[in-house]
Amino acid sequence: NLIDIVDQYKIDAGIITIGDNWSRFKVYSSIIEQMPSFEFVNAIHPSVVIGKNVDLGFGVVMMAGVIVNPLAKIGNFTFFATGCQIEHDCIIEDYASVSAGSVMGGYVKIGKFSAITLGVVILDRLTIGENSVIGSGSLVLKDIPNNVLAHGNPINRLKARQIGEKFLK
Repeated sequence: NLIDIVDQYKIDAGIITIGDNWSRFKVYSSIIEQMPSFEFVNAIHPSVVIGKNVDLGFGVVMMAGVIVNPLAKIGNFTFFATGCQIEHDCIIEDYASVSAGSVMGGYVKIGKFSAITLGVVILDRLTIGENSVIGSGSLVLKDIPNNVLAHGNPINRLKARQIGEKFLK
């Protein structure tokens, strides 16, 4: 009954605030299937700092204290929790998420549907593959492939993940 709700309440645009990356994608797909022209907006806390020349997608959620430095590219339907830091020239692809207190160096790339959980540090010029999860408190010193759960300080344990597998309990 989405179309009826939009008509009844005269909704012009919206945002999806679901934490799980794949669930966010499924909800988006369902909305677009019913209403192809539905507009998605960003929800950015007033304390967020966004540097010059940042390419910001749509459907982005940024909580208090997030810092995004110059020349970063932020994909659609990405989520950034309190106080995370995205350095210059980073690429965060669609449906990825970065949890509270995580910090990444410059030129880091986070693949689609990947999740950086609480308090992770990622050194400069590294890539986290698609659909991968970096466990809380991890220190990332090397590239991480697609479809894995990786954790440790430094990361030394990898476990395969399935496409669409939830990472939130």
